[in-house]
Amino acid sequence: MKFAQFNYARLMDATSNALVEAGIEITKKFVAASGKNATLADKEEYSKANAEFSTIFMKHCIEKAGYEFKGMDMLKNPQVYGDAEFTKHFRAVLAQIITPVAPAVITEKYGMVAEVRQIGWGETARFIVKSNDLFVVNDIAEGVRTGGLQRVYNDEFTVNPTPKQIRYDIPWYQVASNIFDWGDFAYKIGLSFSSYINMLVIKAFADVVADWALASSPYVVNGFSDSNYITIAQRVQAANGGSDVVVLGSLSTVGTIFSNELGLQYGLGEEMNKNGFLDKYKGYRIAYFDPSMIGTTVNTTATLVVPEEVLYFIPVGMEKPIKVVFEGENVTIESIPTVTADKTGGLQITMRLGVNAVVGQRFGAITGVTGS
Repeated sequence: MKFAQFNYARLMDATSNALVEAGIEITKKFVAASGKNATLADKEEYSKANAEFSTIFMKHCIEKAGYEFKGMDMLKNPQVYGDAEFTKHFRAVLAQIITPVAPAVITEKYGMVAEVRQIGWGETARFIVKSNDLFVVNDIAEGVRTGGLQRVYNDEFTVNPTPKQIRYDIPWYQVASNIFDWGDFAYKIGLSFSSYINMLVIKAFADVVADWALASSPYVVNGFSDSNYITIAQRVQAANGGSDVVVLGSLSTVGTIFSNELGLQYGLGEEMNKNGFLDKYKGYRIAYFDPSMIGTTVNTTATLVVPEEVLYFIPVGMEKPIKVVFEGENVTIESIPTVTADKTGGLQITMRLGVNAVVGQRFGAITGVTGS
């Protein structure tokens, strides 16, 4: 692996835009250097680039505050990092670095069920859901000029974003010592928001299925069988004008979709061992939701977001049932006063977002999937 080269030395008189670009590049380098294929040389290159970026970033903020930059030791002085101009420029650059990381929150496979929309400050996202009812074709007698007058009504739904926040203390002594990991910090903030939003998407999706199941919807059945699988897939396909249908679920759940016929099992076994699931079954494509974990359970119960034992049948290219709405700039950062022994500086990192189910087209589900 070889990183894209970024000339940090030329940034010593950097504008904030150039710093933002460098910060985003640092985050990408961190992800690459943390990958399973990363070498020791990759990690050393990242460490050097991170230290160079940190020096340039702090020099920019210190000089904007009206001080002459004399080295990173200046960050040990609370009069410097507490200066209003320093914190203003520090927050502005850092927010723009995190912003493109945080909205990359809907992975390709979550994107099958979620639509992302950006609105301005103070606005409300409105969604028009067109009726999926079909017109009744009347059988009329000779001499009768018209059938009954029919109307199709659309519904309007709104999604109002609310603030979601992470509070974090910047350890200024680590920054002053040039060992603070900016790539790790930005990536972890983005990953935390990502995990939270994915959790909201799946929860909204699962709530709709649970409501339909209680209402005995024809688009939700319990228990996997070839008959149930084909029935739900065909109903969803027909209800969406013949659209292609993809079957989604957790990896362990889609991995249970397998033929009962011994002869076919021999032929499909290699694909199952390689991928963990079949790419296609009974004419319908299969995919799995990328795993996402509830943040507070990482070091306790390690609870994954995607419900087990549920298969979702999604029409491809149709109206997406879950809406994710960002309001204003994706990320804002504020300073908060903190007094701690290790000289940390508090930050409030806020994203205004809303997630809700706005169901237009029909999708389907099989619950209680425990094996074929």
